[in-house]
Amino acid sequence: MLSLAKSALTCERGYQAGLYDPTKGEGGNDGPRRQALNVLCSGEFDFNGKKLFLEGPLAKRNRHGNATYQFLLLEYELLYVEVVANKQRYHVHNVFPLTTCRAKAGDEAGNTGDACILSILNPNKSFVCAAPSPEVAKAWVESIERQARVTCAAADAKYDDPNLTFAVSTEQKRNHTNHTNYGDSFIVVLRLL
Repeated sequence: MLSLAKSALTCERGYQAGLYDPTKGEGGNDGPRRQALNVLCSGEFDFNGKKLFLEGPLAKRNRHGNATYQFLLLEYELLYVEVVANKQRYHVHNVFPLTTCRAKAGDEAGNTGDACILSILNPNKSFVCAAPSPEVAKAWVESIERQARVTCAAADAKYDDPNLTFAVSTEQKRNHTNHTNYGDSFIVVLRLL
C-alpha cells in the first residue's frame, strides 16, 4: 500500500500538483482551465460547456503495477488522462458517465485500513486508487458520490438501481484466481502438517 500512496504523490506539473477545486479561487470560474484542457487533450475529449468540479492526481492500480493519472470530475462524467511522454498533452484513457459510476472509501473488498485508498466502480471497469492524503481521498469519494446522485436525478435514473452491477477490478480477479488455484489446497496441507 505504501508504494501506491507514494506513487500518488508523483505529480508532473501545475494542476497535477494537488487537488484542484475550481469552486475555490478565480471566483469559481473554471473556463480558463477547461480551455487549457481542450488544448492538452488535442480533441480527444470536448470540455466545452461542461463544468469542472474536481481535478487531481490519483495512483491507479493496474495489472502492470501502479500508474499516476490525472482524474477530472465533470458535471456528467469522470475521466482520467495520462501525460504523454513529451508532457505537452494528455491522452484520455477512459470516460465514465456518472449515472453508472460510483466511488467508495477503501478497496473493493471493503478494506478501509488505509485512508488514502478509494475504489472507482463502473459496469465496464472498476479499479482501486490511492490519493496523496486521506483528505484528498475523502474529497474524491464525496464529490463523485454527490455528483453521481445529482446526475442520476437529472437523467431520471436510479442512483441505487439494483440492476446496476459493477465490473470486477484486476486486483479482485487476481485475488480470486490465487485463492481458487492455491488457497483451499494450501489450507488443507497446512492443517495436515
